[in-house]
Amino acid sequence: MTTRARLQRRSELEPQHVANSMWAFATLHLPHCAPSLDGLAREACRRVDFFKAQEVSNIAWSMSTAVQGASWVPTMVVLAGAAPRRTSEFKAQELVNTMWAFAAAIEHGVCALGVRRQKK
Repeated sequence: MTTRARLQRRSELEPQHVANSMWAFATLHLPHCAPSLDGLAREACRRVDFFKAQEVSNIAWSMSTAVQGASWVPTMVVLAGAAPRRTSEFKAQELVNTMWAFAAAIEHGVCALGVRRQKK
């Protein structure tokens, strides 16, 4: 089965597998994997209520590491809504990673609410 065929079946993946796959794509820094990461991000947005705090953290980190620009706004907006509902679940490292991901979004000119930062 090709990678494309496997990713077309992403709706069958468990939430942890979606988050782990996104983390792997982001860690590898392979530009040609962007469509796969985008597809996984859409799946994550669709199923965000099923993700644990660690998975939300991993997805936020993955998006802010692998994706530059406005294409990450929809996923970050969804994660910004999901993260506060899981505040009590976050371990220290997960909380720090999530905060870093949103800070990176702001630094790159795209805040977590989809509003562009004013340039000086």
